[in-house]
Amino acid sequence: MKHQVKSLVLYHNSPAIIVNIGDKIAIKLENGKEKKVRVKDISILFEGPVSDFSFMNQDISGDIEGAWTLLQGEDSVSIYELTELIFGEITAATAWNTWLILNKGEYFTGTIEEIIALSEEEVQNIIEQKNKKENAKAQFEEYIQRVKTGAIIDDDLPLLKSVEQVALNKTTSDRTLKALGIESSPQKAHNFLLKLNLWPNYFNPFPLMFDIPMHSPDIEIPNITMENRKDLTYLDSYAIDDDNCSDPDDALSFDNGYIWVHVADVADIVNPDSPQDLEAKNRGSNLYLPEKVVPMLPGEATEKCGLGLAEVSPALSFKIMIDSEGNPKCEEITLSTIKVKQTTYNDVEDMIDSEPFKSIYEITEKYYKRRMNAGAVQIDIPEVKLKINNIPDLFDNSNSTYINLSNSQLNEPDIEIIPLENTRSRQLVTDAMLMAGEALAIWLYDNEIPVPYVSQVPPEEKLDPKSLVEMFQCRKQFKRSEINLLPSTHSGLGLSQYTRVTSPLRRYSDLLVHQQIRAYLLNKDMLNADEMLERISIAEEQSFLRSKAERQSNMHWKLIKMQQDMDAVYSGVVVEIFNDRATIFIPSLAINTKLRGASALSEGSEVNVKVTYINIPEQDFRIKLLKT
Repeated sequence: MKHQVKSLVLYHNSPAIIVNIGDKIAIKLENGKEKKVRVKDISILFEGPVSDFSFMNQDISGDIEGAWTLLQGEDSVSIYELTELIFGEITAATAWNTWLILNKGEYFTGTIEEIIALSEEEVQNIIEQKNKKENAKAQFEEYIQRVKTGAIIDDDLPLLKSVEQVALNKTTSDRTLKALGIESSPQKAHNFLLKLNLWPNYFNPFPLMFDIPMHSPDIEIPNITMENRKDLTYLDSYAIDDDNCSDPDDALSFDNGYIWVHVADVADIVNPDSPQDLEAKNRGSNLYLPEKVVPMLPGEATEKCGLGLAEVSPALSFKIMIDSEGNPKCEEITLSTIKVKQTTYNDVEDMIDSEPFKSIYEITEKYYKRRMNAGAVQIDIPEVKLKINNIPDLFDNSNSTYINLSNSQLNEPDIEIIPLENTRSRQLVTDAMLMAGEALAIWLYDNEIPVPYVSQVPPEEKLDPKSLVEMFQCRKQFKRSEINLLPSTHSGLGLSQYTRVTSPLRRYSDLLVHQQIRAYLLNKDMLNADEMLERISIAEEQSFLRSKAERQSNMHWKLIKMQQDMDAVYSGVVVEIFNDRATIFIPSLAINTKLRGASALSEGSEVNVKVTYINIPEQDFRIKLLKT
């Protein structure tokens, strides 16, 4: 066929009409625009003449199957010949429709110049696949209708599991959300699952978003060595913690002017590069959620090492003295056996004016004053502890999905919010542990033992916050603490050098310090600096993820608690005002939020507020002021 003006041609699989022929061929597209193209860029469908694109709307019929049958086993034909076989005439409309038939690929294949008929088997397969797609499309549309009306059935759950994967931050796209015009974000998917009651309204997905194992390690723990230990069972030793503490790993004793800090001897049963060590390193720390604790070591490790869980406990003990200026010194480090009594902060608070707590408190108070004189900053912002009762373990590790059609039958959890009082007993334990960390840091550095030291750069200005407002401002000026192999100042604690050593059951960096001390005491090979850095890097990354999961989980349960009682009135404190926005801190929940239109308020003023809006997936809530 010859190119001529008003011929119908194919350009990039779309129809076009030739309007001029020169060095290049000018064509008019369906949208009315003209374009100059090369001869090889177009293929002739119909010589013409064709004036416009009305042929595309003509309703014509032909015998496709008849033409296909005739061409079975025959040589190839041109689109001109196929058009005549199907429609009996060649016009712009029939030629265009023949191209559409060819492009559809159900009966014919090839190019405009060479078209062959598909075999009967190929056509049958194509038709079957087409029917499957049409059926699947119809089923999906019916599914979407059920979702829109909330009439979900069991057969819908596989498709809804992919929505859950978006909500858990495992994938970034989903067919269901796209069909419903919902953004494929974890927050929007979470909200979608809540609206359909596929997740319980209180379900906490945040730890699952970080790929954190939600089960205890399943690794065998060797028996602990009780031989060749110093007998310190004559000391009255106390493990002081919150009620129902499940992993007591430190205890205190007073001994004629000295303080003994005893720590669970975890390094005895967790050797470097052992399966237990690798698991702990890859977890970094315990995960403390309001609804459960996920340990970095198997529960058996706590059973064997936890202080006070047996009549006699193995420990790594540090004998510490404080000089007249409050500086600590580690006088003795020894593997020991001790007898420990488990007690609580509240019990010790009642006994703090009696021995041995009176003497321990006097020493730690001297140490505390030295830290404060050295620039430590005491930030007493109210804190709370959350406890969730009457809730099933929704984090069962065998679960491949958490969606369920019977969530409406689950009971609401009982959420306890327990204030953490800033008592002398808590300060006593805090300073005893810091004392051990500072004294050990000095001893470790003097003996050239590679360990992780904790430091914090000082703020730009000297801080001495007194009010709640000042403490909020102060907290924002501190940067995160850092871990390095060389000691440096920890400005927030007022320490020139510091390492964490008192929580080896809970934190891997503490366990590393214990492994190094034990190797030194027993004259065994220690980890070198490179090995230490590799372990610190992995463990701290995992610890950071757990800290983030803990913060988001605590926020989640506070919002659920507020949601359970939307009529509650809360006392708040204005801790910051910027333009017309105020930051309101609610002490009873240890939570803060922004309030617009608050230019009339003043920092430090007390207000009564009520929650007006809660968005669990977005971890957001709003309040309104109540008139006093």
